[in-house]
Amino acid sequence: MSKGSQSKTLNSIKNWYATSKQEAGLYIALVVLIVFLSIASPAFLNAENILNIIRQVSIVGIIAIGGFMVILTGGMDISVGYVAALTGIVVAKLTIDMDVPMPLSITAGMCVGLLAGLLNGTLSTYLNLPSFIVTLGTMQICQGAGYVITQATPISNFPESFVELGRGYWGQIPIPVIILAGLYIFMSLFMKYSKFGTYCYALGGNKESARLSGIRVNRIQVLVYILGGLFSSLGGLIVAARTNAGSAQVGGTYLFDVFTACVLGGTALSGGIGRLPGVVVGCIFVGILNNGLVQLNVDSFYQMMVQGIVLVIAVVLQSLLTREKRIKRQ
Repeated sequence: MSKGSQSKTLNSIKNWYATSKQEAGLYIALVVLIVFLSIASPAFLNAENILNIIRQVSIVGIIAIGGFMVILTGGMDISVGYVAALTGIVVAKLTIDMDVPMPLSITAGMCVGLLAGLLNGTLSTYLNLPSFIVTLGTMQICQGAGYVITQATPISNFPESFVELGRGYWGQIPIPVIILAGLYIFMSLFMKYSKFGTYCYALGGNKESARLSGIRVNRIQVLVYILGGLFSSLGGLIVAARTNAGSAQVGGTYLFDVFTACVLGGTALSGGIGRLPGVVVGCIFVGILNNGLVQLNVDSFYQMMVQGIVLVIAVVLQSLLTREKRIKRQ
């Protein structure tokens, strides 16, 4: 083995160890949270409550796949929640109000994510605009369009076959959980072993170096935003199926959860560092935290404060750990 290969292998081991150490800390925090809530609220371990948590985690987890990919490449997409909401609204409007066949309605709904991702990726990449500003604009467009279409009134009563997507089971396992597991297994392997996954990490690590090494940086960035939009739309379909309605009010609830899950799971905001398994654990932590605050009857205003504190702590720790990793690489 050459010295270069040995050095690369050693760096990979160091990065893996640092990432695993961070995820181990999250696992410990998760166990502590579960034990605390189990003691503080007898209803927490109720089967119905656990089922409610894993369904919610499934939706956040699916949307978070796209959010993770965008952050990994050094970008930011804050439109994910309202893209998901508008997807459900479009499907509801076409299916319930206009009697469009379900397959066509779902296709149209998924196009919401495709177009939003294409818009975000094109403007932030080719015009070199800040992704935060671009996706903020997209978020407002989707939010406004949702309220215009629904007139602030949810469009409800989907066909039972569609509702099964969010409420049904395959054996004893909820269908959203199966979808989440399948997507995470596939995407984890894809990001680890495909050239596309390697390029995403390279872009987040150093965009200019990636460009000089022959990677088509602009194309990869646009594709990442498109995939982010598509995963948001898929999550939106499951939200609509679970609630049996297309509603503009659901969009604001997912941005915080997705962002926090990614950061807690070890995804560096500066890009180039992160793993999907860590994001899954981050989603579980956020889902249990949100549910636990409700179980303990914590006032909604205090819930916001607790959630904000958790996010700030996660960002600070992530910043410190990311700095440590980059120093070790050098």
